[in-house]
Amino acid sequence: MSKREKIIVALASLALIYALYVVVLSPHPKRIPGVSESHSNQLSKFVTEVVQSLSEETPSKKDVYIMKRMLAPWRQDLFRDPYVSKSEGVEEEIPEAEPPPRDMDLVYSGYLEMGSKRIAIISGREYQVGDGLKPEGLIVRAIHPDRIILEIKDQERKITLPLKEEPL
Repeated sequence: MSKREKIIVALASLALIYALYVVVLSPHPKRIPGVSESHSNQLSKFVTEVVQSLSEETPSKKDVYIMKRMLAPWRQDLFRDPYVSKSEGVEEEIPEAEPPPRDMDLVYSGYLEMGSKRIAIISGREYQVGDGLKPEGLIVRAIHPDRIILEIKDQERKITLPLKEEPL
């Protein structure tokens, strides 16, 4: 053992011996500094009264209702703003379109909405309404949380691409 290690062990031993003396062998009664015995008695009497009064009280009807509702499942989305009307900020609903062809390699994997701005993540890239998908020759016509509507440029054919969520 090096000299440094011997010094650390000696200091730790001294601290342990002092702690044992203070906790076990100390002749002074264990009191909180600055608190008199009468104040301590008043405090324990107060705590006893509070515990007794709480055990005697029955919860009000309102408290019982709150406790029951707290355990019930939520019926609506907590993050939906109830003060925004359904027509406000929502674009015109586009009728359903046909499903995408099987050879199309596009994946709609994410949706972001920041105020009135909607962003779709398609095959790892971000697109807004009106943006063109270069390799496929498609235009984004509508973005919804569960699907996007694409339009083929030269034809007026619309394709629905559903959201594909992959588990983590």
